[in-house]
Formats: sequence, structure tokens, C-alpha cells
Amino acid sequence: MTTPLMYAPGYYSPIYYAPQTVYYPPSSTACPIGKRKTLHLKGNHKKEVLKSQNSFSILSYNILADSYASPDQHRYCPVEYLDWNWRRNLLNKEIKQYAPDFICLQEVDRIEDLVGDFSSLDKHVSYAHAYAKRPGARPDGCATFYNSNKFELVDKKVIIYNELANEMSLQYIPQVDIRYRRNNIGLITLFRLKTAKTPRNQYNNVVVGFHNKGESGSPLGSMKYGSRRGGPSLNAEEKYICLVNTHLHWAPYCPDVKLCQTDFLLKAVSAFVLEAKLKLRKETLKTVTRSGLKGADTPTGPKQKTSTQDVAGTKATAVPVNGKHNEYKTKINTTATTQTETEDVKIAVVISGDFNSLPDSEVYQYLSQGELHSRTLYLEGWTFKHNLPLGSCYSFLQEPKTNITFDFVNCIDYIWYDKKQLDVIGLLSPEYEGEVSSDSMKVLPNQWFPSDHICLMSHLAFK
Repeated sequence: MTTPLMYAPGYYSPIYYAPQTVYYPPSSTACPIGKRKTLHLKGNHKKEVLKSQNSFSILSYNILADSYASPDQHRYCPVEYLDWNWRRNLLNKEIKQYAPDFICLQEVDRIEDLVGDFSSLDKHVSYAHAYAKRPGARPDGCATFYNSNKFELVDKKVIIYNELANEMSLQYIPQVDIRYRRNNIGLITLFRLKTAKTPRNQYNNVVVGFHNKGESGSPLGSMKYGSRRGGPSLNAEEKYICLVNTHLHWAPYCPDVKLCQTDFLLKAVSAFVLEAKLKLRKETLKTVTRSGLKGADTPTGPKQKTSTQDVAGTKATAVPVNGKHNEYKTKINTTATTQTETEDVKIAVVISGDFNSLPDSEVYQYLSQGELHSRTLYLEGWTFKHNLPLGSCYSFLQEPKTNITFDFVNCIDYIWYDKKQLDVIGLLSPEYEGEVSSDSMKVLPNQWFPSDHICLMSHLAFK
């Protein structure tokens, strides 16, 4: 007998009621924990390589919000294993094993608990965080924790995909406002790698530091300048990371929504990175000149080339049934009208999260190839382009199954890295060892696993 689809009042998304009994793990009085090996892909096969100053690690995890871990939605799991305190303990134990530099979490609705837990997670790592809650009545959001001993947060920006509803309103799509207003978000953060000692050069007479006063019109917020030495400056040794944490719409019957959300995010990231580069270079050179170096042999870097090309590439167009052409272009794409080459400022992009898209989806194809001629419903004939050289970290292996429930087992979580500036040197194996075997992963969550997802972690190094 087929289980009926029910609709919750006020929502247009169906709720699937699971059978009463599927799989019950054995009861236990203590939280067990599984172990996963790190697979070395490049360079020296030693821990020192993974822990070097030039490398960093990123963990991505949909932790299953406490608000969504209800017995009605997870009837196959005993109630005691859905309890937040049980799952919270498992989360802390698992993440503590890896002590990553960055922790990108989705479905976070107990941020205060996690902030307290992560503050004492590892004696060698001091975690700070950035958090963004989903709009509307949604209780959860995205949280990015980072090792503040190693990285400095320069700025953050929250992307709300609801703006797509306004952008798509000119298209011939039924119930467009409802379809594209899903309260999903992306959290963009910009980090600077702290170095033990900044090499002295002509720029070190005046040093640029950063200081975020909150939301402002510029993606970088406000910048603060000083004359102290040994701090961050614009030179070849400065390394920046634009880290993105996102959670796309879940419904499998809305591939067009997820594709447009992906395009919206990529254009936002491109604009954010470009403006950050321009701001860093322009303000640093201005400060150097202002401090009396105007007549000196101050390096100016390569010449800038300017064009009227869009930040994210060419415009995407739609051809409706009536033959009229409409331009599809997100609002954020119009904020930057120039494409400027700033080779002296390097910002590597990493995008992680729950994309709710399979490896054979158009979302995956668009992210990995940079260009897509869509064939999906409502978007057939549209062309999407972006200029970020992205690759999936786990593409070196077979993309692991990250979402495991009673009726769905596949990969929908990814970590995308900048192939021009970064190398993947290690991956957390998708296979567990010891007490937690493959038999324990038939359906999640359960006694051993706090979420219906497993985490991904990648070790990356600057080239």
C-alpha cells in the first residue's frame, strides 16, 4: 500500500509519513562514536602535511535541526535517540575527532548550545563563528565556525534566495512567487590566513587591518587602517579564503528552483570576491601613497583591465513558448559592471553545504563545468554561466552517499574548491570503522548517527 502524501496547513510542500517500523538500533547507556580514516591524495603521506600553515581543513555537515528531529518525521528511530542532548553529544564527539579549521553546519537551530560546546572542543583550537538564520518562521540556519588562532574573519554577507521570486516574476512560470520563495540562504564569509611573521617589503610601512562594524552597503563592510607592523598587508604572502555555507531547497520536484538558487549564489560570490579584491588593492595603495611613499618606488602591481562584461559571465536568456526573449539576471549581478584583473590579490573560493542535488543533476553539472544549457522544466533553453573554477573535492573518489533515510540513499552534500588556487591533499573517508559498521548505516539517524546526513571533510592546500 502506498503511503499517502499529506499537506501541512499553510505549506505547499508534501509531508511523507514513514512506516511505523523500519529499523531499530540496539539500546545503550552511552553514546558510541565511529571512526573514519583520512585518505591522503597528494604530497607527503604524513600528518605534518595536513597540519601545515599552508593547508587547512573544512568540514561540512547537515546536523538535522532539533525542530525537525520529531518522531513523526523519523518514526523508524527510537525517541531517545532523537533527543537533542543525545545527538548533541554525538556531534561533539565526532567533530572533536577531526578538529577542522572550518566547520560549516546546516540546519542549526541550537546555535547557543553549539557555541558553548565548541568553545571547549579542542584545547589547541579556539573556535569563533558566524551565523545566519533563515528568514520567515523557519527556526534553523547556517553556522560557520572557524579556528580563530589561524584565521581572521574579514567580513560576511548573507544571501537570501527569496529575492529570486522578484527576479523570476517576469517569466511565464505558474505560482512563481510561491515556487521561488523558499526561505533558503547562503552565508558568504571572507577570511585571512594569519601568518607567524609577515615578510617585510615596501608595503609594510603602512599595514591594512580589517574591522567589521556590521551590515553595510559594501560586501566588505568597513575597513580600518593602521601603522603597526607585522599585521596583514597586501603582498604575495597574504592568503584569503572566501568560504560559502549554503542549504538549497529540498524538494526533488523543484529542480528549477535549486538551479536558480545555485546561479544566484555563484553570481553573489563572484561579485563579493571582485569587490573585495578591488577594495583591498585600492585602499592599500591609497594608504601607502598617503603615508609619504608617493615618490618612492612603490610597486603598483599589474595594470587593470576593464570591460563591461558581467561579473559572472554572459547573461542567461530564456525563450518562452510565445517566442519572446526575456533576460534572466539576478539583481546582485547588476551591482558590479566591470570585470577587473587584480592578480596581486588572491582569494580562493570554497563552497560547501547541502545542495539537495544528485551528482547527475544540472546543479552539479553547472557548478563543475561553469556553463549549462538547461533542459529542466520552466528553464528549458536557458543558458547559465559562471566564472569560478570549481571542482568537487570528493570527485577524486566516487561521490559518497551523504543522505541516508528509509526511502532515499544518495549524495546531496558537497565541498567545492577553487581548482586554480587550491589542491585537495586529503579527504575524510566515507567508510566507518570499528563498532559502527555498514550495518549501522542502513537508515539515519540512529544510536550512532545524530543526523540523517553524514559529514564531509576535505584537507586543502594553497598552491
